[in-house]
Amino acid sequence: AVVSTQSTGEEEEEERAVRTKVQLKMKELNEHFLCGICDGYLVDCTTVTECLHSFCKSCIVRHLQSRQTCPTCKLLIHNTSPLQHILLDKGLQRLLDTIYPAVAEREALVRAEFEQETTADNSSSPSPESDGPPDDENTWFHRSDVKISISLEPSQKDVAMLESVPMKYIRCSMRLKVSHLEKYIRDKTSLKDELEITCNKTPLDGQLTLENIWLDTWKVKEAPMRLYYSKKT
Repeated sequence: AVVSTQSTGEEEEEERAVRTKVQLKMKELNEHFLCGICDGYLVDCTTVTECLHSFCKSCIVRHLQSRQTCPTCKLLIHNTSPLQHILLDKGLQRLLDTIYPAVAEREALVRAEFEQETTADNSSSPSPESDGPPDDENTWFHRSDVKISISLEPSQKDVAMLESVPMKYIRCSMRLKVSHLEKYIRDKTSLKDELEITCNKTPLDGQLTLENIWLDTWKVKEAPMRLYYSKKT
């Protein structure tokens, strides 16, 4: 009976301990939810897989387009493809949204207003950049992908002989492959021959992504990235 009473008392004490609320000052939590690049609260929280530092998605992607190191610890993420070593951190983003609901509500409002303005602008005046490849999530890209602006036109030596695509300026996912662009050219023109696409006069393999080309071949690092196509000889 004595053992039973002691056991019950211990269980009650443990239960009270579990129910005890942990109180933390907001300023102690802030540093864990701020982007190390813009110093604002994390938006679309994205974490570097090599060192686990987190940033806004747009901030870290913009940073890695010209650098290969973590902004916080300066660790080399990857020599050629740093964008392949970052991941959306949905768990940390959900935690931030739970602790700071006002921040999440404000961000949702800003996005809604931006989408309304963009829709109004697109209906009144078409953008010079067009989503050339079909907007098919399964075939071409996911809407949450990082986008890149490219120009796609006949090679300068064959410009008089090759048909141009309807829109040479295209905004599409960085995960798009060269083979997708070849298919797009054939679909939008009368060209049915095997094609070769180049960047900086370098022939591109069909399995390369636009991200690979941007980091490895496109040396100017300015948009749009210029790609040229010709009949393969």
